[in-house]
Amino acid sequence: MTLILILAAAVAVAGWVYVRHRAQAKLVRRRLRHERNIAYQREWDGQMRQSLAADATDSKRGD
Repeated sequence: MTLILILAAAVAVAGWVYVRHRAQAKLVRRRLRHERNIAYQREWDGQMRQSLAADATDSKRGD
């Protein structure tokens, strides 16, 4: 009987640790995806600013 309780407790702890690890890994993946999306957005914004600046320079020249 005691052995069964010990095994049940061990399985419960292992399951809890597994679920917590999966949840933490999910949060890490979400944060990395968010940071990557921000980096892509900043890069795109920079390219658009350069493009708009080039267009403004060309229009001032009369091209």
